[in-house]
Amino acid sequence: MISALEHQKVFKSIVYRRNGLSEQVIERLYPLLTRRPPQHLVELKFIDCNMTGSQVALLCDTLTCADSRLRTLALVNAQQTDRSFGRMISWLKDSQYIRNKLLECFQLGHITLLD
Repeated sequence: MISALEHQKVFKSIVYRRNGLSEQVIERLYPLLTRRPPQHLVELKFIDCNMTGSQVALLCDTLTCADSRLRTLALVNAQQTDRSFGRMISWLKDSQYIRNKLLECFQLGHITLLD
């Protein structure tokens, strides 16, 4: 199913619910994650898919390598390990897109830092 989505020109959201998930599915997301606006993937949700910590880590590595432009990532009931959580933090820190979005929110006053 994921490989069929690659042929869609504009595809904004994927919600994967209560389905088994393999590393191969995560790797097949790469072409979708590398798309640039306005054809980029905006939302990716995995809900109750029994994701393991190694799958979460692989997803974060894939997001980093693809320089993804995701606005929403949901990992509902996914197992986290120290390694997968570290990869998640690394993706958030390394993403130029997220950095630019946060800067934009600061400049517009949507986010403030409290002392």
